[in-house]
Amino acid sequence: MKPFQLPIYLLFIVTVGFTACGGKLSGSTQPRHDPLPGETVTDYESLVDALHAARVQVEAGEEVDQPFFSVEGRIIKVHEEDIQVFQYPNVTVRDEQAALVSSDGNGLGTAKIHWIGRPHFYKKGRLIVLYVGDTDNVLKVLGTVLGQPFAGK
Repeated sequence: MKPFQLPIYLLFIVTVGFTACGGKLSGSTQPRHDPLPGETVTDYESLVDALHAARVQVEAGEEVDQPFFSVEGRIIKVHEEDIQVFQYPNVTVRDEQAALVSSDGNGLGTAKIHWIGRPHFYKKGRLIVLYVGDTDNVLKVLGTVLGQPFAGK
């Protein structure tokens, strides 16, 4: 091969390789995607981590028992408000329990609940999260971390 043909040949190989990869660079030159708060929420611990990532102070509270759910919950405080967190063994059981909640959040199975405030039910990962209240900054952070409520909007 002639000396001036070598650079052209290498340029051709690099161009073909780059095109074959869809024009994407590989390795550490690709921009990294750090998960957003709530993107990786699957259980109680990851919920607390996501709230911390959203720069929210979280205080662990006592256990809570709601007769309409099959598991015992835990209370966390967010902006001085109680949030009830119920963790299920898997998403299937969580969905079965979530199906008991009426769309307005006031009915659970055959029971009619009279809350002291408006209920907001969220589900994410293996969790059902209940917030009873209307504090804007609490609703905003729960929406960021858990998405839209499935009941009691």
